Amino acid sequence: MSDVSRVLSSHRDTRAAFEAFIEETAAFFTNGASPTGCMISLAGTHLPPHLRSVAEFTKSLRKGFEQELARRLRKGVSDGDLPPGTNVKELAAYFDTVIRGLAVHARDGASRKQLLAICRVAMRAWPAKPPDTNPKNGSGGSQS
Repeated sequence: MSDVSRVLSSHRDTRAAFEAFIEETAAFFTNGASPTGCMISLAGTHLPPHLRSVAEFTKSLRKGFEQELARRLRKGVSDGDLPPGTNVKELAAYFDTVIRGLAVHARDGASRKQLLAICRVAMRAWPAKPPDTNPKNGSGGSQS
């Protein structure tokens, strides 16, 4: 199991899983034990033609990462954590973009505190669940 899968499956609730994942990512990008940012995000995007295979390899890793995010989001829709009409592909691309942006900010010297602030803002884009209108769950859909 990849680290991505491990973190995304560590929480039953999809939102909690994504929040934990982007926060762990921010911490990893600024851990001081390795270069800041993410090699997969930052390397191989501007290479000369004779290194095309490196560029294609890192591109495939980025694509696989986004697919992993989409898999977890689809599970969230089927589990009822996300509204049925959630555009999983767009939401996965959004979080992939946020994570790539965190890598760039980390490489440019952003602190963990700064990256975590970005994570909090990013989570505001999370789709709201529709209200529970099932009378058996106690809400009943009406207000008294």
